[in-house]
Amino acid sequence: MPEICRFYGIVIKMFFKPKEHEPSHIHALYGEHVGVFDHDRGRPARQGPGYGQGMDDPEPRAAPGNVGHPKTGEVAPAGVMEVQTMMPRIKAVEPRPNFHLYVVFDDGRAVLYNVMEDIEQIDSYRDLLAIAGLFDQVQLDQSRTCVFWNDRIDLPSDTIYEYGEKVG
Repeated sequence: MPEICRFYGIVIKMFFKPKEHEPSHIHALYGEHVGVFDHDRGRPARQGPGYGQGMDDPEPRAAPGNVGHPKTGEVAPAGVMEVQTMMPRIKAVEPRPNFHLYVVFDDGRAVLYNVMEDIEQIDSYRDLLAIAGLFDQVQLDQSRTCVFWNDRIDLPSDTIYEYGEKVG
């Protein structure tokens, strides 16, 4: 998920990998606020009380195009919004053997995330195998919404949260 730009404290990131909730989309982060925009429609893809909690307009609105649930693919009836939770913030990340990450989130959830699946699917991730010690250099970005190794390899917190194996 490359960071596209930063301005006035707003961070724009692009999500395009297979696990990152199709269709491809952009996240705009500002403090605790998160906006998600669909690339194809150029409109908000998800919105509501949980997304961007504390924003001036807390009233729920229908999700444009009735975006399906990321896991089940089920689509809400017309006019019904799919309520999303705020993008999870990471408290701590540790590299573990066999290309697993141990990640703890602000809500207390701890998961093991298998990065090998991404290494097998995405060319740039193969550097984690090819460059000795790179995997152990995992870092948490300033917004705490993604982990990264270099400017070509990173993972968003919502992907780790959703697809990581819950621990404990």
